[in-house]
Amino acid sequence: MDAMAYDESLMTPQEWMQARMQRARALKENRRYKEAERLWAELVATHPGDTWLYARWGGALLLAGDTEEARTALTRALDLYSENTVARFHRACIDVRDGRSGRLPTLQGLSFDEIGAMCSWAAEDADALTTLLGETGYVTLCRNLQSPESGSADRTVSTSGDEVAVWQERMDAIGGSSWDICEAIRKREWTNAIVLLKETKAHGLKTPSRNAVLIYCYYNIGEKETAKKAIEQLLEHVPSHPAPMMTQALFALDELEYAEAERYLRMALEQRPDDWSVSLYLAAALAGQQKDEGMALFQKVRQAYPTEVENEMRSELEYLRPLRAQSGGSSLLRLKIHEPKP
Repeated sequence: MDAMAYDESLMTPQEWMQARMQRARALKENRRYKEAERLWAELVATHPGDTWLYARWGGALLLAGDTEEARTALTRALDLYSENTVARFHRACIDVRDGRSGRLPTLQGLSFDEIGAMCSWAAEDADALTTLLGETGYVTLCRNLQSPESGSADRTVSTSGDEVAVWQERMDAIGGSSWDICEAIRKREWTNAIVLLKETKAHGLKTPSRNAVLIYCYYNIGEKETAKKAIEQLLEHVPSHPAPMMTQALFALDELEYAEAERYLRMALEQRPDDWSVSLYLAAALAGQQKDEGMALFQKVRQAYPTEVENEMRSELEYLRPLRAQSGGSSLLRLKIHEPKP
């Protein structure tokens, strides 16, 4: 039975959207790129203001061979949000394909879920990307993702099919490890996360996000003073990177230093204005200071990202206790956001 053969009238709008996204991903995995592209187009038509859907559609168009349409969709995604990592990755593919000069995106400024996404795309779509970019173009893209020093779209470097396979394996290892790290942290398995983080260094991942998350894990296994010194040193090295800012803010929240947490979270938000987690923890810092802005921001974030916020609030992280205290515990989590069915 086809995965789409069910009664859509019984589905909520969110279930309708999730079903199509899952189907589109399954089609892509089976290299049925044209069919996947049509599903993403449906989703964009029903959610024309969603930057991430435009980015996914652009990527599907690219893999289907419709480069000009892909460029249009990705431009729209970046118009809606200039730091859309999905769109930036696929635009980089087009730049490499066209031999355009300029710096390509790297993993340096990204969170672990974004690192996982970029590396997984580079690994899973290696065959299609190699067809699109050529072997040298694919290797150029992968080299740049890992190393900011190799950041141009120069396709004159020599390469071979063996190097393509090596980079595909490396991207797959980093991508898989990144998702596993996110899952370990979600479960608060700090020791396991530390082991996985150390493995990523062996694959060549040496980003500020990696270092900040490793420090955060050591803090949570009890090495607090060492972790606090380490995060201060990291901030001195990369003062404008949001990952160590966020880690420093979480340390402050843990010690009930809400004004200090607010300061770092506002700086992080300037770098990542669409990051719901930064906004959520900023709301907690404001609520901890009894500022009305805290609950107003919480409501705004919860409306925009209901599933993510619900999961985070259920995680019972102590950092969110000011929000729980002011919202009456988990009562807000039972409220659902209703919207017209597409």
